[in-house]
Amino acid sequence: MSIEITKAQADILEWMLSDEMYWSPYRFAMTAYGWGEGDLKGFDGPRMWQRRYMEDMESYLRECYRVNKSEGRWPDFYRHAVASGRGPGKSALVGMLSHWFMSTRIGGSLGGGNGDNGCQWEYHTANDFL
Repeated sequence: MSIEITKAQADILEWMLSDEMYWSPYRFAMTAYGWGEGDLKGFDGPRMWQRRYMEDMESYLRECYRVNKSEGRWPDFYRHAVASGRGPGKSALVGMLSHWFMSTRIGGSLGGGNGDNGCQWEYHTANDFL
């Protein structure tokens, strides 16, 4: 089965799968969203703490890739805790990271749970959003 896409769609796909976007959730967020417009009016990008989080994640991913290439192993999972009250943008960060991951990896999948017992998981792949 072949799928025909327009030049504009091909350009977007090439951008989403580029090396620059693959490694950088911050660069993706800066170009994927209409900062300063609509619901994002008054925002010129992610909040500073969100930006630092995304840049830290990018550094970690690049270091993991370097270690894998040189030593043939993958370091441990990326871990980062955020403790705060309501409204600082924790869910927005998770949304931006999920959007980045699903948009820059063919066949990527996500799991998440937020049920009554916190143990309900749903898995999605990029194809679910096409």
